[in-house]
Amino acid sequence: MKNYFIELFDLSIGARRFILSEGFFGISVGIFTMLLNLHLLALGINEKQIGEILSTGNIVVGFACIPAVFLANYFGRKAILSSGACLMGFSYFLFGFSKQIWALYLAQIVLSCGITFIITT
Repeated sequence: MKNYFIELFDLSIGARRFILSEGFFGISVGIFTMLLNLHLLALGINEKQIGEILSTGNIVVGFACIPAVFLANYFGRKAILSSGACLMGFSYFLFGFSKQIWALYLAQIVLSCGITFIITT
């Protein structure tokens, strides 16, 4: 059993970096979601609408994952990864300066597409 655990943690430096970066990405998305909920509550949006906005994001990720793989194969992984980061940044801008509910839905859709691009690459 001791040898199993030693082999389990004997990973290459690339694998360690990948695991560490995925962990930090997951933590940052979780923190952003919590702060987004507080931001939307501060805008006066009720809990039902907040749930609908966030659920829209999950649905978009589900629908966008297969086309994102095809786009990554066509344009290249680095281009799609960079596009995903840009989409996420643009969505943060939209969330920060939007007051209308339709703009918040649009920001969530853009954010979900960006997350999908990053995850699939």
